[in-house]
Amino acid sequence: MNHKNVTIEHACSVKDIFNVASLHKKNINQGFLQELGVIPLFFLYQAINRSRVSQLIVAKDQSGRVIGFVSISFNLPLLYRFFLFRYGGIVGFFILPKLLKLSRIKKVMNLFDYGKKKAQKKVNALGAELLSIAVDKAWRGMGVAEQLFHELMIIANTKIKEKAFKIVVGQNLIPAQKFYEKMGATKEGEVLIHGNSTSYIYVKKVMDEKQSL
Repeated sequence: MNHKNVTIEHACSVKDIFNVASLHKKNINQGFLQELGVIPLFFLYQAINRSRVSQLIVAKDQSGRVIGFVSISFNLPLLYRFFLFRYGGIVGFFILPKLLKLSRIKKVMNLFDYGKKKAQKKVNALGAELLSIAVDKAWRGMGVAEQLFHELMIIANTKIKEKAFKIVVGQNLIPAQKFYEKMGATKEGEVLIHGNSTSYIYVKKVMDEKQSL
């Protein structure tokens, strides 16, 4: 059900995107992206917001503050190319010192490579992928994540040809796994990301009818 004090918006201002990057840094504490810092994350979400092959949706409280977000890509290789073309230079300036460690270079390569693995050909063939979802700790348990997910489903219904998208979830992120299962996603496979870290691949089918809360 909708929280009466929360609004869902698609168009994001620069301030909104900075708040999204901050929320990611604070609340998504696993994965290489969290290590990059707020500025590189800002440009990543700026790319997601501006690219024609991705979507960024935010939830705001009554004061207009971003309290949650969800992002999806309909074509990850095209999104990466857009990001690198538009912001690769400036982001590289911020993250180059962090990439000097070999382990971190490998993590970056994994971001571009995991979708090519052959373990689950059918799953990996899906072009659309949920990239991230997060809600401010003070607003958890109030249905905000559900609102964001349902809004995402409405968009996915018109944007995704395969009528399904994948979600990659860390093996240890039990609450996230339960959330996606509650939303109707099913576990279809596994993939190794960042060395020996196992993640599960979930698939969520997109209904033909408009989603309702």
